[in-house]
Amino acid sequence: MMLELVGLSRVVDGEVRELIHKSYVLGNLADKYEPINPFIELAEDADTMLRMAVDHAIFRNLSADERTAFLKQWKVIPTHRQMTILAGHVGWGS
Repeated sequence: MMLELVGLSRVVDGEVRELIHKSYVLGNLADKYEPINPFIELAEDADTMLRMAVDHAIFRNLSADERTAFLKQWKVIPTHRQMTILAGHVGWGS
């Protein structure tokens, strides 16, 4: 079981929430279209934008101490698991 990430609810602000949705939808579309897939590049771009928005939200919404605690936990989580945690936090995904 994953421990509650310190400050996750404040990192997932409106911008991050919208990008989680976009990333989730495009990722699902990319997974379903084979062999010619028009969604792969869009899904990758959405994931990049989401990671950047999370980084900005961490600095915008958390104090220095909270940021340190959050990043200590966040950085040890693999990227694909981070995306799963974010999607789960907003009710998307499993």
